[in-house]
Amino acid sequence: MEHLHIFQIIIIAIMFLGCSKVDTEQKNILGAQEIKLTVKESKSGESIYLSKCAPCHGLYGEKNALGKSQVIAGWREEKIKTVLFGYKDGSYGREFKEMMRGQISQLDDEEIELVVEYISKF
Repeated sequence: MEHLHIFQIIIIAIMFLGCSKVDTEQKNILGAQEIKLTVKESKSGESIYLSKCAPCHGLYGEKNALGKSQVIAGWREEKIKTVLFGYKDGSYGREFKEMMRGQISQLDDEEIELVVEYISKF
């Protein structure tokens, strides 16, 4: 019975730790000073790539997205940066321009830089 109680505590702790949302702010008050922590700050190029890019481009950029785009694995960092920022400002792209602009516009410049760095390692 004691083992069941410990197991329940572990499950509750895991559930509690996994309940934070990406866009929520947590406040930590230290004396009179308030520090705001945003979970978004902990995003990595890998996590952004896996959630936004991998479904079409593959885990390692090895796929032709939707069977038509170029394979992005092996691209130099400068090319990736030009393409992603070009999609964001609308200066790059053809048939996937609007779709990619929708994906990229949700990212800030720092997040794009993280993705660029991650993709350049493929």
